[in-house]
Amino acid sequence: MKSSNKGKTPRGVRLNKPQDVRRLLSKLVNQTISGDMETDSLRAVVYACSMILKSLEVGELSERLKSLEERL
Repeated sequence: MKSSNKGKTPRGVRLNKPQDVRRLLSKLVNQTISGDMETDSLRAVVYACSMILKSLEVGELSERLKSLEERL
């Protein structure tokens, strides 16, 4: 395995939808399996992605709730 992942992280990756997060995670898991990324780096990205997914979920639920409240 390589000792560093500097310069390997995609720049400008947009994670606006759960599908974007899934695509990124899939790519990085494959890089880890092939030895191009350290497992500790992957672990950090997975944690960040879980926070992003939670944020997207809360945002969506907030919008849905607001829409329902406006109808009442």
